[in-house]
Amino acid sequence: MSSSGIELTRYSNWAPTAMDPRGLGCDEYQDWYVAPVSVTRDDEAHSFAACNFDAMENLLMALDPEAADHRRFSFNHWACGYFDILLVRAGSPCYDEAQRIACALADYPIIDDELLSQREHEAVQSAWWQLTQYQRATMLHERGLRATPAELKNDDEIPGHISLEIDSYGNITPHAA
Repeated sequence: MSSSGIELTRYSNWAPTAMDPRGLGCDEYQDWYVAPVSVTRDDEAHSFAACNFDAMENLLMALDPEAADHRRFSFNHWACGYFDILLVRAGSPCYDEAQRIACALADYPIIDDELLSQREHEAVQSAWWQLTQYQRATMLHERGLRATPAELKNDDEIPGHISLEIDSYGNITPHAA
């Protein structure tokens, strides 16, 4: 057991939900362990789950470029359409890294703040660019904010005096910066 008391789950004992069989498929990986992150069809690219999954996969690839000690698996699923998990071989540097990440996630929910920030920024920009000038003006007006016609027309950048937040559904909300 790790010093933090957090242990990875052996794949043979793991199931995505209580209603699923344990260790389904992946017969030759039953003794490997499930990394502490997963992603589903419903996770937006800028979500914590998607960013953590990609950050974890990047860390494992850096440790094990040949993927001898880690694997990514995708499964169809009745509840969420599909999900992806990462498995790591016991006793490998990938296992140690996954264990370290599991302990870190117990204290702080994000593996890579910079990646999450970058993805949120890209999602906000994309959502802003998809709005028409009229939609942009209306959204700002509803919140007591203004922008010049040139700022509303500019697709290259969001007006500097406006801060935008994006929710898990991809909706943006403007605020004064």
